[in-house]
Amino acid sequence: MDKAAAKRLSRITTKMNSVIVFLRVNNHPAEAISCLDVLTEDDSTFESGEYAYEYGLCYEKLGEVQKAKAYL
Repeated sequence: MDKAAAKRLSRITTKMNSVIVFLRVNNHPAEAISCLDVLTEDDSTFESGEYAYEYGLCYEKLGEVQKAKAYL
């Protein structure tokens, strides 16, 4: 991947992260989870970082405490 493409991808990822937080905070956790699924599709390490935390917060909002605990 060239530098320009990497920079564009980084900007898109940053914007998606903002969208995920916006959806969660505004009571759309299922939609936020759908976005997280897209971002983590090819990432086997997502469970140890920021995405895992967001998954946990979203599942908590959905009332799925056991799933939330697994991520938090």
